[in-house]
Amino acid sequence: NPRDIIAEIEQNHVTVFLNTYNLTFHVDRELVASHSEGELGALLEGALARLPEEDRTALTTSLKSKTLTLALLDTSTHLFENHLADQLIGINRALLNLDERYRTVALQVGLIHELRHEALDPLADHAAAEAGFTQYDVALTRSLLGDPAVFHTYIGALESVVESAGYVAQLRAASPPEPSTDPAAIALLLKDPWWLYCYWEIQPATE
Repeated sequence: NPRDIIAEIEQNHVTVFLNTYNLTFHVDRELVASHSEGELGALLEGALARLPEEDRTALTTSLKSKTLTLALLDTSTHLFENHLADQLIGINRALLNLDERYRTVALQVGLIHELRHEALDPLADHAAAEAGFTQYDVALTRSLLGDPAVFHTYIGALESVVESAGYVAQLRAASPPEPSTDPAAIALLLKDPWWLYCYWEIQPATE
């Protein structure tokens, strides 16, 4: 129950205040054990800066004089929860097992996703908004990672720590082709300033 989680964190939390946005976060102390208050503040500042402007304005308006709770979750099959506007952002504890670079990207993307839900009206159709938010997540992830080879490694890292997540499935569906490891394969060859020659090999397995 979200109210129970918020009440539990309320008893033992660290307060992170973002002066730029006048927003207050109550953060699970176990999360602070793996990330300093300064690091968490920078992650949250970065997430808010990347929000679409209309979402950022709606969020700061709706949360005026309120707090957002960040809690580590033990049994969730999602990377982040709960895709509602209820002042709770749940973070799957398994994310802490990721390599630091991948963990930072996942936290940035996940925080942005959940902040966009918090920016919506509590009675809005959050399920309907989910598909568009996830498309944005995928594009942002590709931008943050850059190298397609790193993108594939990141997906594998996420799959190793979480059983089921729509975000991971969408990443897999949108992933660029795996870089070729065949040293003999030539896709395009520049012969002179006027002509490009393309070569390919047809094998029984790919006919």
